[in-house]
Amino acid sequence: MNIYTPKQTLNERNILRWHKAIIIGQPEIHRYSNENSPLIKLEFDQLQSFYGCSYLIYVYENLITNEKIIYSSNWDWQKRLIDEKLINECHIFKAALKAFQIGRNAIVLPWKAVPFSCELEKEVHVFRREYRIANGAGFGYTDGSVREFMGIAGDTSDIAFEGRVFQYNLIEKTLKVMRENFTYPNIRQLALLRDYQNLHIIH
Repeated sequence: MNIYTPKQTLNERNILRWHKAIIIGQPEIHRYSNENSPLIKLEFDQLQSFYGCSYLIYVYENLITNEKIIYSSNWDWQKRLIDEKLINECHIFKAALKAFQIGRNAIVLPWKAVPFSCELEKEVHVFRREYRIANGAGFGYTDGSVREFMGIAGDTSDIAFEGRVFQYNLIEKTLKVMRENFTYPNIRQLALLRDYQNLHIIH
């Protein structure tokens, strides 16, 4: 598999341009994967077998203590995204953060609904596809003291995957499983999608 080498501008000149980026300071990160999370692996395997899911990411951040819980089904991509700070130029995360900034506290985000605003965002999109991650949808929530993100995606060739996400209500079902499998304070108490009064679906 051909893996692109990020351009210098992506790693250096533009890292600080998005001042509200996910990467802030040096957070305490608790990392989870299919290897150390058997119940979540079972959920991912079912999503993969029944719906064609190729990627699942869940992030919970305590903005007060700067702690993070991160589960990823693909840590090769996650490590690159975080370590090389490609996430600072990810059009999907930037769209979620922008929604938070204008007062949306809960959003559902079909990836294809988010336009690219620059060439750097297109490059990150290409990098992501190298790991068979595409045609996805995500969820984001914040109350000012915590932030929560979840993304679910299919293979690059599976253009119908996003439709199945919404047809079978996979975001809410998977979000419930992810929260139930972590013991961090307040995760289990967070509301589900149907309970959010300010839920905004980006089209």
